[in-house]
Amino acid sequence: MQIPPLPDIPEFLRGRQLVVIDGAFIGDEAAGAALLEPLRDLGPEMDTFAMIPPVALSRIHMDPEGPTPAIAGGGRMLAELTDEAIDAFVAAVGPGSGTALLMSELRHLGGALAREPEGHGALARFSGEYMMFGVGIPVSPEIAAAIHVGLATLADALAPWDTGSSYLNFVEEPVDPAQFYSAESYARLRRIKAEVDPEGRFRGNHAIEA
Repeated sequence: MQIPPLPDIPEFLRGRQLVVIDGAFIGDEAAGAALLEPLRDLGPEMDTFAMIPPVALSRIHMDPEGPTPAIAGGGRMLAELTDEAIDAFVAAVGPGSGTALLMSELRHLGGALAREPEGHGALARFSGEYMMFGVGIPVSPEIAAAIHVGLATLADALAPWDTGSSYLNFVEEPVDPAQFYSAESYARLRRIKAEVDPEGRFRGNHAIEA
């Protein structure tokens, strides 16, 4: 994260570059502490991992809860996260990169997100082991252009590990919606569209054409 020097942000975080690790573990406190021990051995400045009720899970990522400016972002699925991929990620968005991205993430997938449950919908599972996501706040045309350069640089850096698919909620610009689904699911969605909505009355941000 590149924290902007804004007065609303606590002074000790203002204008700094930070690595933030968040997550959730379903289990007892002792087992969770054992899993976290290697991270805590690194001596983090802040440690907010604790037992929390389910309702608090939505706040783990620490997203602003009030109105925020528009954002520009993009993400891709990654097949794996090798040492080389980590190095490429840090080179693209880490210290000295000059990126205009406010936040650049690697999200660990797997588990339920990798399984195909019986009776699943059009998107049965995520195709990668990790998801890359970058975002910035385009407060001016110049910054917006720099953010798009940063997103392209990040995508190019991790292209060798790209599965060729994306997650709908992490793509802010028009793309071919076929990349969100398997070939079979996308073909079925197009058939359904042609049968029930040939005139395109129902549309979304990533519209499927009949």
